[in-house]
Parts: sequence; structure tokens; C-alpha cells
Amino acid sequence: MMDYYWPTSLPTEIHKDYIMQVRYSIEPTDDEEVYRITQTNFHEDDPEAKHRCFIPSYYFVPIIAFLWKYYLYIGLYLRFHGRRQKKFKQFLPHLIKCIVHLDNVIEAFICPILSVPLDEITNYHSQNFNEYLTAEIILGCHDPEAFKIFRSQCPINIERMNPEDFAQEWLLHRDCLPPFMEGTKYEYDIDVVPNEDWEVLWIEVQEWHKCKLDIKWIPPIVTSCVPWEDDGGNIIYPPGHRSNNDLDESHPVSPDHGSYGLMENKHQESDEGERSHPFPADVSDALDLCLRGSANVFNPVQAAISRQGPNNRT
Repeated sequence: MMDYYWPTSLPTEIHKDYIMQVRYSIEPTDDEEVYRITQTNFHEDDPEAKHRCFIPSYYFVPIIAFLWKYYLYIGLYLRFHGRRQKKFKQFLPHLIKCIVHLDNVIEAFICPILSVPLDEITNYHSQNFNEYLTAEIILGCHDPEAFKIFRSQCPINIERMNPEDFAQEWLLHRDCLPPFMEGTKYEYDIDVVPNEDWEVLWIEVQEWHKCKLDIKWIPPIVTSCVPWEDDGGNIIYPPGHRSNNDLDESHPVSPDHGSYGLMENKHQESDEGERSHPFPADVSDALDLCLRGSANVFNPVQAAISRQGPNNRT
């Protein structure tokens, strides 16, 4: 079940403190095929970013987007959880569950990679994070109800889908997101969000999570990647699908984009030589250039969280 990282109950105060005491950031290394994730623990006397793990470059774009979303949701919670207005109180329980889910996902991504030798990092694939990406690109959310609706209308088994088949659909996924929530406006740096934008971000995030999974709001992504059953019971197939009997095994091919295969795109030759990022060039190159040009761009949370708790992360 791809929704197994979704919490079944609200976290305790200790659990929330455990989540918020740590900040993850991403940094380049001397090897363009490898990036570094650092960790800052705000419960330490002198918090500083320390090496946590190496990751392969093809996860660069989605990890940047993931960390933006993770710390955006934490920022919203920290700013609005004490508000008494109904518009805040109603959404807060779902928001904190989203935060716990994202924390579960990033830990499930990092923990296994810690044991991978550095010389094997470039070939490493995280099944846990791939499952998150599949749901993120296709569904846009991760709660059990979203999966239930998707499974009722899509004849392909989502657990058997692979983000390698539709990495190039990242731009479509990005274009579906509300403009402030998407992150480009702030260069994916939560610390540069001005005070006047936070209520706009709250509204966008809240409305996004109210969206129902239907063909009216996710057609570009869904119908370009997987079959979909519309309200009339008709199956809408993606371009280049194989056959109705082969849905679970097929790897859709778009006549506009060619193969969506991540590894195939990774090794396609271009005028600039071999690409290291499977996600669209304008996204990965712009982010990489920005990151390598400034050491502070992608530190999502600059202010230390000073609350102390008995459970510390290491």
C-alpha cells in the first residue's frame, strides 16, 4: 500500500517536537552526479549543518521540491496553529498529518541510503521515495481517501507504477500546483517568504488538499501516463499504451516526448553531452546553477526551533 506512511492518528507534542527539531538541506559536491544532504539539529547547543548522506543526482529536483513542501507545511503550522478562527482550526489536523507523512517519507529515503557505499550512490534507487514520487506526480496528495478514489477509477495498479515512466511529466505536475505553493516564486527557500504571503500560502495549500481526484483537474498528468475511467465509465488511454491486457506491465510512450523511461532519458545524447538529471532540463539546470552559486539558497528553515523535548534525533 503506497499510503502506508500516512499517519492513522494525530501526533503527540513530543512527536511534533521530534520532527521540527531537525532541518535537512541539500548541497552540491565536487562530483556532479552526487549531492549531499545535511542535517541541522536545533536541540544541540550550537546547531550547525552536518553531513547526513549522499544522494544520486537524479533525485536532485524532486528532493528540492520535497524539502520546500516539507518546510512550507511546517512553517504554516508554526504560524497558524494557535489561531482560533474556524478557517485555520478545521484544516490544521490534516496539515499536521501531512507533515508527519512527509517526515516518514524523508526518513524512509535517508535511512537505507546510509549503508550504500559512495562509489555505488550514482546507481542507487530508493523504492520508498519512488513510491512517493509516483503518488506526488499522479495524485498530488497522499492521504488514503485519494488512493481509494484513484484505485476506483484507474485500471492500473498504482503500486506497480514507476516514476521512471513519467519523469518528464514533472512540468505538468508543477503547472498544476497553485503559483505560490509551487515554490519557484521563492526559489524554493522558505526563509524568503514575506509575512504578507503566508495567508495566501495557507489558502492555496488548504484549497489544494480540498481538491477531489477527478478527470477535471488532473487530466494532463493522468491521461498522459496511465489509463483513467471517466464519469461515464469510459477508459481514457494515454498515448502509446500497449494493450488492455498489458496495462500493469506497460510503459507508456508519448509521441510528443518519446520514452518516459528515467534511465533511457539519463543516457540520451545531446549537444551538451550526457545529462545527469532525468527531470526536465530547465528545472534541473536552473536549480543546480542557483544552488552552486549560493550556499544559502536551499536552506529551507533558517531560524532555530528552540523548544526542548526528551526525544532527540541523531
